[in-house]
Amino acid sequence: MPKDELFASFDQFWKEWNPAEDARRLAADLVNDKTFPRILPEIGERYGWEARRLNPAVAYLINRQLVSASKVIGAQPWLTRDIEDTADTRRFVRNRS
Repeated sequence: MPKDELFASFDQFWKEWNPAEDARRLAADLVNDKTFPRILPEIGERYGWEARRLNPAVAYLINRQLVSASKVIGAQPWLTRDIEDTADTRRFVRNRS
């Protein structure tokens, strides 16, 4: 079974989206909009993204320890149930703006 980093690293070559760019957008929204949803299905609905697109962006942030997320069973098709911004998220956004 592939690891989630596979999609975070290579979707930019296989799909019409780039997980790193999606992750930057997601991180900026988490930091700048305190009303922005933290639960993945709600984030997907807000962006109009299916789990197949949102999961690699979330994996990008989680694998680089840029957000706080818990591993849960039963979150399928989502990578996790929810994510929270941290000081590292804010630094990530600030360094890329």
